[in-house]
Amino acid sequence: MALKSWQDAWFIFFRDIRRDWLYLIFTVLFMIYTGIMLGSMIHSRIEAQFILNPMVDMLMMMLSPMIGFYFTRRSLSYLKEDSHSQMLMYYRSLPIPTEIVVMSRYVQMGTAIIVNGIVLYGAMYVLPFGLDDMNFSNYLVFVLTWIGFAMMINTIYIHFELLSNGRVYMMMTLLIMVCTIILALIITVFDGNAVMYSIECSQRYGFASPLMWGSLILGFIMIGTFGKKTKYRLAQRSFVK
Repeated sequence: MALKSWQDAWFIFFRDIRRDWLYLIFTVLFMIYTGIMLGSMIHSRIEAQFILNPMVDMLMMMLSPMIGFYFTRRSLSYLKEDSHSQMLMYYRSLPIPTEIVVMSRYVQMGTAIIVNGIVLYGAMYVLPFGLDDMNFSNYLVFVLTWIGFAMMINTIYIHFELLSNGRVYMMMTLLIMVCTIILALIITVFDGNAVMYSIECSQRYGFASPLMWGSLILGFIMIGTFGKKTKYRLAQRSFVK
């Protein structure tokens, strides 16, 4: 039964990808651009520390979680058409079990993190003014640290995406962004920098980095806990307006 559920989840995922394959090209281009921008800002941070300290953290915390999804017609029209709710109503009418719907969304997140992560962090590493001064193994630790962070944030996004209408989802997305800005400012006030600290941990400890393991473990814990909670609440969700 579990294997059949995962097969159905992958079927839904591939169906969505085939419909929106042109948007995947835009996703890749956006990730390359983001990688160049973040890499150059981290490189320049040393020369303008006071100004760029909070900016680097803000951008990294806001943009790195974007590796967890693809741009699609549905994701770009959720506010105007409440496309996520329409999708869920369609799946319920077939009917497709709630568990499969949630699993397919996590399949999308997992594949997006792999594909977009390779593009984004690859651009940051190989292009000029990036992080090519780090050796590859330490850089991989840095990447895994921020992938753990992306997993945490994306589980929250998925939770509200499947349980809210487009307007509420937008408000929660903006709230998360505001919280990351506040967090970056607090870190700066205490003379810290999350990005530079993650680089230092990666270089000092390598694959024994406690920051990397803590980030990944917390990310998987959130996927497990939020996944169960989302599945339960989605089964109870009413689409009657």
